[in-house]
Amino acid sequence: MDEGSYRDLDRGYEDLHCCPICGVRVGPEGERPEDRPALWAHKYRACAYYQLQLSMYMDEFARLRLTEECKFIGPEPAHFYHIHPVSDTAFRVNEHLEALGVANQPAYNNRRGFVFHAHCWCILSMANGPSPIPLRRLFDVCSSLHIVGNTLHWGHDYQGLPGFSVSDNSGDAPAHGLDVSRQRDYIVACDPIHDYPAVLFGRYPDVPPAWPARAISNCRRNSDAQDPFSRLPMELILIIAAHVETTDVLKMRLATREFWPLLHDEAFWKTRFGPGSERAWLFSVYHDSEHSWLFNSFSEPEHQRWLEYGAWQPEDWRSLWRQTRPERLGPDLNNLQRVWELAEAILLILRMRPGPTENHSPLPEKADVGYWLRYHGEIQELVARAIQTGDAYRFTRGCRELYCIHSEVSKSMCRLTFYFVDMAGSRYLAGLKMTDRSGAERLMGYESSTAVEFCPYNLGRTFRGFTAGSNLRGIVGVRVHWSTHVSEWIGEAVEGGRARKIWVSRRVRYMEVGFDGFKIVKMRVHYPGTTVIDSEKEAEKYARWKARFVD
Repeated sequence: MDEGSYRDLDRGYEDLHCCPICGVRVGPEGERPEDRPALWAHKYRACAYYQLQLSMYMDEFARLRLTEECKFIGPEPAHFYHIHPVSDTAFRVNEHLEALGVANQPAYNNRRGFVFHAHCWCILSMANGPSPIPLRRLFDVCSSLHIVGNTLHWGHDYQGLPGFSVSDNSGDAPAHGLDVSRQRDYIVACDPIHDYPAVLFGRYPDVPPAWPARAISNCRRNSDAQDPFSRLPMELILIIAAHVETTDVLKMRLATREFWPLLHDEAFWKTRFGPGSERAWLFSVYHDSEHSWLFNSFSEPEHQRWLEYGAWQPEDWRSLWRQTRPERLGPDLNNLQRVWELAEAILLILRMRPGPTENHSPLPEKADVGYWLRYHGEIQELVARAIQTGDAYRFTRGCRELYCIHSEVSKSMCRLTFYFVDMAGSRYLAGLKMTDRSGAERLMGYESSTAVEFCPYNLGRTFRGFTAGSNLRGIVGVRVHWSTHVSEWIGEAVEGGRARKIWVSRRVRYMEVGFDGFKIVKMRVHYPGTTVIDSEKEAEKYARWKARFVD
């Protein structure tokens, strides 16, 4: 392809893919200076589906180009680094992987994925800790989200990017996407992994005077004798405060004097920047960076500077807390905090424990007799079909069924546990777990931190089904039916046409659940069929019942 063809393709950069983490576009360099992304945005990674295997790809080159089919490639000859999904340092070059389809584009040689900025991917990896990113889970989650314009709709506005809807209670995606021209001015130019922000070095001029040790001891000595916290050693006070948000710790001073010394305790303020804390984003992307692939891509002077930064410790942690307030952050650190919090929101979904995705044994022959009652959201085409056919598809409405599993309902089932996940302003049913009296469990879907247990007496022998409510995206609430009662709504209370009963007059023996990358989108229960003898008995009963009214 000649250079003129590249220029023609560059004009359509608005239709390209945006990074699923930060929301900033990934695309080629345009002719105008304002169309050129910042240097940090040149390198990217893609979570791609390739020949039934998930792999990681990173562009070797600084500039991105597009082919006639609008696939992401590097300059000719195209090379991609194939990253082993477990180790960030295991690289090998594969010259045959020169293009892949992204977002709403069709698959290219059975290869399709979602493109991430390299620095955003590094932040996602650091926020996840030592564990590798679950590639299959990430691909399934991204494939289950609506693509609005050129951006995945997570249900948030990427913390301030204009032109994007925060929530979508109706189940329909908004009709517009990100305003690329406006977002570039204050986001694209800011590298989320900045090289040594100046605010982090040295001792700050507004350091408040520290309390002398004698004042701290006098404060504790004059504490109220009836205060239960006064009986605790200072070490336990510090442990308690380490698990409480800073604003709550400051409020606790009104209830007890024991928390006053913490305001001048460097150990306490240091916990505010540790892993899992409120401002973990400030150090996590730099510490232990020598083990990351990003560190390996630096030159030797950059290696040394990053190592010095990782070993640096502030002289006053309280002053560092004051200097890193949101109103004092510069654009670089502000973008780092923004991307870190967006990455943590993704990890909340990725950390849900998935159940089995395949049926290891078929249902008994009894399940073939009778019929199934089902209820679901507006299910669209499977992702696998688009990969196999190579067709482009638009996913702006409804939901997708990626997996479907069935299970036999035990007579000794004593508890049902429902798991929920929040997305786009609604709470969806993410998983369902059945537990019998022997302790055996069967998880269908995903196990999240938001759980509701339902355990009436002798449920297994009397379980009749559900009343389910949904919107276009999935199931939002259920009511459990058993022989004598119907439970209250578990989840969102749904009335009218959005609710449907999927219950039978006999005990439910088999159940089936369909789900996407993070929530349930379909539920089915089996209605047992009747034999010839049963049919004759039912007909005789019906005739006798009708004869009473005819006479």
